[in-house]
Parts: sequence; structure tokens; C-alpha cells
Amino acid sequence: MLDNPLTYFIFGLLFAWIGSYFYSAWHNRRKLTWLAKWLEPSLHILGSKISSRWHGTDRLDILIGEGRGMMRDGAIVLGVQSRRLFNALISTLRGGRDNMNILVSLQNMPASAYQFEVFGAKEPVPRTVALNMAAWDIEDYSRAPYRVAFQDETGRDNAFRLITLLLDLGLDIRRVSVRPVLPQLFFTFNMGRLPQSEAGELLRIVRGVAEEASQPAKTNLRPPRSGNKSSKTSKKEIDKLNRQFPPAMTQPVNDPKLSRNGHHKEE
Repeated sequence: MLDNPLTYFIFGLLFAWIGSYFYSAWHNRRKLTWLAKWLEPSLHILGSKISSRWHGTDRLDILIGEGRGMMRDGAIVLGVQSRRLFNALISTLRGGRDNMNILVSLQNMPASAYQFEVFGAKEPVPRTVALNMAAWDIEDYSRAPYRVAFQDETGRDNAFRLITLLLDLGLDIRRVSVRPVLPQLFFTFNMGRLPQSEAGELLRIVRGVAEEASQPAKTNLRPPRSGNKSSKTSKKEIDKLNRQFPPAMTQPVNDPKLSRNGHHKEE
């Protein structure tokens, strides 16, 4: 029996499968702990009441109460992809990645002039935009593969400036949203690599966006554009993009399985 190569293969696969459980727990807990310590000294920028909660070894929630300035409260959800052999394979095929989500509730609802969505050039249009396409313009960000949806020139300018700031920090943006529904601010970053910048720089940007989004609106509506198909996404293009992605990718971020497999589910 032991002379059969298939036997060695099965035993090797079984050993790798069992070993991956121990490796996944060790690696993921270590990475989440590093990220938590990276954030810890600067969390006071967002709020004065901080607590945390572990969900297994693949997710850590940092809860922020008594928010500063125009922030009511918030949370930072750190999720890592499972390194267990078969779980990792399935998660990778589904687009799962290590990620950090920052969710902020504001004292005031952002006016439409400050609302925007930043998302990957090849990702589906966020549902908040797709449900009312007539109210939104969509424009490419020339320096990186992102698109920006906005209702007003103010939102467009804020979004472009924000992308530049976040890229300068070396962060891999997956989505940024300033919207009227809770949480009003929503940032998602891929965390395949550990950040090299200071956490305080990122959290100050988040607080700055919160303060800006809470200001009274100064409407500067963008005039309709005609014949510019390169910068405006048509409904036909949106339908085509959405068909390329499973429905799960458009679900709310606070799904309980958010980071069990590292797959981010967007609203």
C-alpha cells in the first residue's frame, strides 16, 4: 500500500490540510494584532471610547464611541482571509482579500453635494448609484484604475483629492463612500501588505472627510454632458459590469461573514 504514489499524495494532502489550520490561526491572529497595535495610538482622533471584539482568529472589530467633532460613532473592522487550505482556495477564487473597513456615523446626513462613491474601474457600480443613475455622473480617475460617482462638482473634487491623499499613504483603496445611509462614511482598503505610513495620517483624513461632509451644502451642480462616452458610464455598461460579478459582492458590508474568508461584500 505504501508503495503506491497515490497513498503518499493523500497523506501529504492530509498533513498539509491539518497544518494549514494551525498556520492560519497563528498567521491571522498575528497580522490582526499588528494592525490593531498600528491603529491604537491614533484611535483617539476619531473618538474617546474605544473597545474591541474578536470574532475567531480571522476578524477583529474595533468599536469607537463618543466620536470627535461631527462624528457620532464608528467602527474599524479588520478581516483577513483564511489560510486553511481549502478555505483559502475557495476564498481566493471568490476574490477574497485581507481588508480593513472603516465605518463612521455622522451627526448630520451629508448633503448630496458632498456625496460620492470611489470604486475600482472593473468593479460593479455601487447600488446607491445604480438605483438612481439620472442623479449621478461617473468619471475615471486618470492616475489609478478607479472611478468616481458624484452628483456635484464639490463631491467630485473632494473624491479626487481624497484618492490622491490615500494613494500618497501607500494604501490600496477598494472603495470609499460618502452617502446618506448608515454608515455615512465607508472606507475599504485591501491589506495584502502591511501599511508603511502612520495610522494617525489615515485617521486624520477620515476625520477631515467627516467634518467636510457635515458642512452645509454649497451646491455647484455639474452641467449635463453630451457626447462624452469615455467619462460617463451608460446604463448598458453598468448592466454589463454587474453581470460580471456575483450578487454577493453588492450586499452590505456588515454581513457576519465579512472577514471569515476575507471577501468584502459591498452595498
